[in-house]
Amino acid sequence: MSQCAFGAWPVATMWRDEREVVVRGPACSSSAVTGWFSQDLSDGTAAAASTTSTARARPSGEVDVHGFAFNSSVLWDPERWGRYPTSEPDKSQDSTKFVQQVVLEDLSKVKGIPSDCSEVMVWHVDTAAPSPSSPQNKRR
Repeated sequence: MSQCAFGAWPVATMWRDEREVVVRGPACSSSAVTGWFSQDLSDGTAAAASTTSTARARPSGEVDVHGFAFNSSVLWDPERWGRYPTSEPDKSQDSTKFVQQVVLEDLSKVKGIPSDCSEVMVWHVDTAAPSPSSPQNKRR
C-alpha cells in the first residue's frame, strides 16, 4: 500500500443570500478516494441531492483548499516542484495551487477522512464583506 501524503474531506459551502448549500469532496470506498463529487442540498431533500450529485475521477478546476491537508514533505520534494510549470509566474510560486495539482495527480496518495467520506468536516459560509455604510459600522 502506498503512503498517503494527503487527506481529503467533504466541505459544505453556504451562500447566505441565495439560500444555497453545496457539498463537494472526495468520493470514497472505505478510506480510498475513488473520485470527487458535488451535491446541491439547497432544496433540503436528500433524494434530490443524490440525483443531482456527480462523481468523476478528477474534479473540474481545483480541489477546495478547505477540503484537504498534506504532509509538509510534499513541499520539499524537488522532483514534484521540477514538474510544476515555471512559465506562469503567478502560479509557479503559489504553494496552494501546487498542492492542489499534486492532490489530483495520484488518488492512491489521498486518504478520505472520515473513512467513508460521509460526514461534512468543514462548513464554509460565503458572506459579503460589510460595507462602510452598514449600520454595524456606524455604531462605533
